[in-house]
Amino acid sequence: MRIIAVSLFALALYVVADSLRTLLGSEEAEHSALGLILAGLSLTLPPDRIKPKPA
Repeated sequence: MRIIAVSLFALALYVVADSLRTLLGSEEAEHSALGLILAGLSLTLPPDRIKPKPA
């Protein structure tokens, strides 16, 4: 679960930083390889791949 949390947090930080940069007018919005990779990583690591804690 920690891997998923870290990848989603990294994606959120990237989206916020890119959005702020675009809103402040320093760049036009465009596709980003890093953003696509982080989104794909967070989707390909479903919770069922992580071993659950023993009860």
